Amino acid sequence: MAATIRNIAQEAAERARREKEEQARAKANGQDPDGETKAEGQKRRLHFANFADMGFDGALLTLVKGVMGEGQTVVLFGDSGTAKSLIALLMAMSIALGRDFCGRKVKQGFTVYLSPEGSNSIALRAHALAKHLGVDLREVPIRGLPYTIDLCHDDDDVDEIIEGIQELEQELGQKCVLIVIDTVSRALAGGDENGPKDMGAFVARCDKLRERVRATVLPVHHIAVGGDEPRGHRSLRNAADVRLHTTKLADGVVQMDLKHVKDGASGEKFTFRVATERLGQDQNGDPIEGGFVVPEQVKPSGEPGRPPDKSMTDRQVRVLQELRKQAHLRRSWDFTFEEFADVCEASGVIDGDVSESRHRGIAHDLRVQLANKKAILADGKAKTVRLL
Repeated sequence: MAATIRNIAQEAAERARREKEEQARAKANGQDPDGETKAEGQKRRLHFANFADMGFDGALLTLVKGVMGEGQTVVLFGDSGTAKSLIALLMAMSIALGRDFCGRKVKQGFTVYLSPEGSNSIALRAHALAKHLGVDLREVPIRGLPYTIDLCHDDDDVDEIIEGIQELEQELGQKCVLIVIDTVSRALAGGDENGPKDMGAFVARCDKLRERVRATVLPVHHIAVGGDEPRGHRSLRNAADVRLHTTKLADGVVQMDLKHVKDGASGEKFTFRVATERLGQDQNGDPIEGGFVVPEQVKPSGEPGRPPDKSMTDRQVRVLQELRKQAHLRRSWDFTFEEFADVCEASGVIDGDVSESRHRGIAHDLRVQLANKKAILADGKAKTVRLL
């Protein structure tokens, strides 16, 4: 009897083991425990892969050569008045057209511009940029979404955006390669950008966009007062493969710094001039103008091949020569006003014994004179100087 009971127990254990193995196999094959196959959309989507079979094209920075890659998260940020949106629009338009961006090759593809910040403004700017480039907007594979969106509190909007992009890919016969979100604060829809929960939710939905569409996602964001990094919780900064920082150099001249590149070299600077195109006139007969940016080829004065300075006084030449020397030593063409004043003193045109007010007055005059001769860019408000 005891042997019979043991046999029964062993058989039951063996059956349980076999059932468990069958359930595991069924689950791996996309079936439920009763043997019914799951719906297509419910199949397991996460699969392990050998590194040898995994691609790394996105790390090669080929969407804009040396600046950003495919399927990345790129944060473009800066203070108000630094032409962030204009630069983002030029980038999106250049990629859609397959034209170089600031002399860099791009990978052509369909681009999307989400503009909860202000759809009317971005449309005006798009018309102005298209006129400047000599293209018909209807023929350019770029599309805008002129609605408020919520990428913070639920998945409703991000799912609809993904569905819409996939439909457009079929319609245009092109893959979407870039999605601009302008701006982060408006896409948060009232969420707390300083809190890890809301900013983390925004980053998660950017990731969902990036993974489902397989496009680079470029949020446009502001900086904190006096800061030089994206405003709010660090989760956005930490999620970025590339960070692009915009600053104002002078009236109508802005700069974009390649501040951080996860898989490349940072530190490069791109300069732009803000321009306008007349698009017509309003009902009162006043001109309608839209703004855009044009890459500006700024060549620092100290670089080889720069034409010699003309019509310079001896004092101006001495200051400019010292400025060039310091620029090469520092490997930077940018100076604060205080640094420029020190350069003036080092050049010998300012006596170190003069009063502080006299010292600043002479430096101010020299700065204005060199700016008028197009030797430097001088921003009076920000009190900065840059060699040209």
